Amino acid sequence: MRRDIKPPAEAPKSIKALLLKVGGKNPFGEPNWRLTLASGTLWMRPVGNPPNDMGWCRRYPPQRFPGDRAGIDGWILQEWQPAYIYGSQEEWYKNHVPGRPELCTAGPYPVEGDYELRFPFGYPEMPAASVLSLAINYAERSREFWAGFTPKQRFEMREEHHKTRMIMQEKYVRDRDIAIIRDRMSPLWSNSLEAGRWREELARKAGLSIGHCGN
Repeated sequence: MRRDIKPPAEAPKSIKALLLKVGGKNPFGEPNWRLTLASGTLWMRPVGNPPNDMGWCRRYPPQRFPGDRAGIDGWILQEWQPAYIYGSQEEWYKNHVPGRPELCTAGPYPVEGDYELRFPFGYPEMPAASVLSLAINYAERSREFWAGFTPKQRFEMREEHHKTRMIMQEKYVRDRDIAIIRDRMSPLWSNSLEAGRWREELARKAGLSIGHCGN
């Protein structure tokens, strides 16, 4: 049984029944399509700084601000993918934390397949049945495009997608922190007379001679 959904991130029974009717089941008796809350959709990854163990963490980073493409919130539609599209286990486990071969950067190999995001966004509200049916129909029509990629290419795209999200998330946090610091220490950058006096007083108390700092 999968443990990658944290309650209450599962869809209502009526939605589950619809997705099962439209998409059917995989060889393991699970629905081929599922709808979950991004905030409760997990995957197992190396955790710690530096990484020292494997643990469950949020799969899709949250949106930090409106229009943030690095994050996803709301209800997300995922489709089950068989294990063979991820390549062999041998190739999979070659990607690990430096010096820690037991900590695979992509987590445990998905022996029973895995669910992949079908659209790069989440629905803020529970989508209607007609919307879900249309989305599944569109995704199945675009399947031929993804079929042209090799397992190695799919793996690389999966990891690159994750890395890009992490970089954008870190950049947002860094820019936010800089903005907060500048807001709280605005006299250091301001050209006003009052800011100049403040800097001169600060320098005087520190025993420094920096000359006139005002306008």
